[in-house]
Amino acid sequence: MITPWIELDQEKIKNTMKYLRGLDGREFTVREIIQKGILTESSSDLLTITGFDFGAWLKDFIKKKSGFAAGKIEAPETFRGKLRPYQIEGLKWLCLIKEIGAGGCLADDMGLGKTIQFIALILFTKPNSTSPNIINTPQWPTSHR
Repeated sequence: MITPWIELDQEKIKNTMKYLRGLDGREFTVREIIQKGILTESSSDLLTITGFDFGAWLKDFIKKKSGFAAGKIEAPETFRGKLRPYQIEGLKWLCLIKEIGAGGCLADDMGLGKTIQFIALILFTKPNSTSPNIINTPQWPTSHR
């Protein structure tokens, strides 16, 4: 039986971070740590990775995320405007979380175009839809007319 709890020893975390920085002076991703077999040997003063299981949901998510990252997602032709590169990344993220049925949000600073990214998402995912959509915005965008 897999337990949902993990005990983390702060001293082992500090020792592990120091150890990883000393390997070649750079930070490692979790993927690199697993691929290189780092931290797989039992040690009394370091964290040890004894197993790693993504589970079906996470495997599916990673597969779809890779597909969306590689795929060409742009604002649809019906979108009247131009998305900046970071807004296209936001559109990709929105498309991905919609595809996998998850909830999510764009948490950019105010004024960076979250509303137009959402409009692009609606046009991208429902190109021929005539159903209404509601976008709730603060009052200030409409008060400057």
